Amino acid sequence: MSEGDKASVSCWTCRRRRVKCDRLLPACQKCYKAAQPCQGYTEKPLRWVNSVASRGKLMGKTIPNIPQSQSIARVLIDPVFQDLSPAKRGYISYFDQHCSAESTLFQSMPTNPFKEFMRLIPASAGLLYTIISVAALHKAQRHGSLDLETPVRSTELTLTTSLPSPEFYDALVNKQQALYHLRKEFQDPNVSNHDGPIASILMFVWLELMDSGRDSWKYHLTALRRIVQATLVPTMDHTGGFTSTFWSSCQYFEMIFATYEILGSTFVKPSQPYQPLFTTMSIMDILKLCEHQTWVGCPAELLYLISLVNTVPESDEQSLSLKSHIAGQLQSFSPHRWSIADTKVPRMIERYHFACVYKEAIAIYVSQVTARWTEEPFSNLYTRDSLDSTIQHMSSISTDDPFFKALVWPAFVIGAEARNESQRKAVLEVTGHLWTAWRAGNVRNAVHVLKQIWARGDKEGWSTPWIEYLYEWGEDWMFV
Repeated sequence: MSEGDKASVSCWTCRRRRVKCDRLLPACQKCYKAAQPCQGYTEKPLRWVNSVASRGKLMGKTIPNIPQSQSIARVLIDPVFQDLSPAKRGYISYFDQHCSAESTLFQSMPTNPFKEFMRLIPASAGLLYTIISVAALHKAQRHGSLDLETPVRSTELTLTTSLPSPEFYDALVNKQQALYHLRKEFQDPNVSNHDGPIASILMFVWLELMDSGRDSWKYHLTALRRIVQATLVPTMDHTGGFTSTFWSSCQYFEMIFATYEILGSTFVKPSQPYQPLFTTMSIMDILKLCEHQTWVGCPAELLYLISLVNTVPESDEQSLSLKSHIAGQLQSFSPHRWSIADTKVPRMIERYHFACVYKEAIAIYVSQVTARWTEEPFSNLYTRDSLDSTIQHMSSISTDDPFFKALVWPAFVIGAEARNESQRKAVLEVTGHLWTAWRAGNVRNAVHVLKQIWARGDKEGWSTPWIEYLYEWGEDWMFV
């Protein structure tokens, strides 16, 4: 082999190994035979050593490896965040690490809707300020000294009745900023994609639930429905699907909207029938996504029955067949079969208890809503004798289990049926742990409303279904 087929110098690998290099091109064969990566013959490669220097007095010297206190989300690397104050960046990081973790039952799930929404921040100032407001209120309630006994109407009331933390002020200020930017984004004709503003409105519902859970959440859902139907529907593509930068966003929007819309209608009269808003998927397919990817976790079959109950016309003569269908589907639902159906989700015993609790809660709810209907099949759908067993199922779910935090709605419904002190004590113990887990205003108000129901029912002899009290009070609670 001629010298023209060889490099003029040894490769960097052989130099560092202190061996004679064959200088062959394009790579040293001696490195190949030694199973060493040849670093070539050109510029000197960087060499990473476990010390301050590779030669001289500092060779072998090291500095302490200081662990980072927290990881920074990838979204914070985006240049759009560089001009934000450290406090705002801190809230976004807090949302990424703490708030978004509460939007699903299992952290091992590959998708997290609220975490996915963070990638929409650079295109929407409204979403940015909404996320900061959510994080600030969440942090204030997590680290504050709020008690479970005092009912709360809104953040504004909380601020006037106790010395607030700086986070409460930050939540209010950024909430106002979010509303201002959302209005601009929806009115701006140059904004062709509304993923960020839509995500912001859905997060506003979450903000209202953390705040109190009383009526204001309904205004956001109503506004969202009107905006999409009146303004954004003409932008739907030829397939009939909602036009979005990310197809997954449509699914995230729909399943969160479905969760709010269906469970939010349970204590409101007149209730709002649920219809898909962002996709052409079937309702059952949407609810299966809700079951697996939201914090509610209600079996799709049972959540579907709630949506049917809320749409039954009381005066329609043809409603009897629909009532029979609801009762039949509820009675045929098997908690055991559901608990073992999904092998990807562990904790089958907890899944069984969870399904039993939800099935009984929905039976109670159906009986309450249809109490004025004397026809079968609802007369024997629920008996109060089974309440102790249901409370036992609820108490059997460990407070550390992911399914526990999904008990807010069924715990309220089951608690409203409690008639004796032992049942009420058990329900209050569960709701107390739920308060510890969520530290949200709607959980605290759920306890307050339960006590109101018990007091009035005991006084009046339970001659009126307790759900009629909620309709009469007109406060439109959402307990999820």
